[in-house]
Amino acid sequence: MTRRNDRSSTTEKRGAVLNGQGITFTLRRSARARRLRLEVRPETGLIAVVPRRYDMHELERFLEAKASWVLRHLAKCDQLRRSRSEGDL
Repeated sequence: MTRRNDRSSTTEKRGAVLNGQGITFTLRRSARARRLRLEVRPETGLIAVVPRRYDMHELERFLEAKASWVLRHLAKCDQLRRSRSEGDL
């Protein structure tokens, strides 16, 4: 799914395999972005913000290089979401 928002950026869901583990993330191409930025939040998961004409092979290489960091932070987010949902019961 690709959508365009008011800030002239497009978003789409993507998938990747990091250290043998499949993940999904949101790719946001931004007209304002000047470099790659990764965000990991419990509410949204992993978001990769890239300049509009960013080379996707570079993104793949970057994610592979930062795989342990990404997986560690996604696991923390999952744990936080689970503890929040258990607290709501």
